[in-house]
Amino acid sequence: AVIGGGLREQLVAQGLTELTDVTQAVTSSIVAPVTPPEGRYSVHMTTTLYGYNNLTFGINEQDAFVEAIAILGECETTDIQVTGVVDRSAQLHAMAVNVSYTVSYANMSLASTRASTLDAAVIGGGL
Repeated sequence: AVIGGGLREQLVAQGLTELTDVTQAVTSSIVAPVTPPEGRYSVHMTTTLYGYNNLTFGINEQDAFVEAIAILGECETTDIQVTGVVDRSAQLHAMAVNVSYTVSYANMSLASTRASTLDAAVIGGGL
């Protein structure tokens, strides 16, 4: 899904986080993925966020992103794991990152239903 540059304003307006400039390069801002617990079903998604690069999409921004996905996906923040952040600025000719993430649910039906809801919300500009 491709998201407009309004994420920062919407997250701050909702009081989810105070976004600050990142002053150091983040060589690897993502920890290794964790396998979901037994009996959990995972949905893997990638979202493009404009207005960010690897320097500006730091830990605070990732935390705010996870909180927003939790709201849209009707789950807990502990059910979401950011698995990758790739700077796409050169390829898209605009400052942008691809954020890959996994959302885990208790059963397949819930995963399918909530994944559709989450996808529609993200595509519809819910971020």
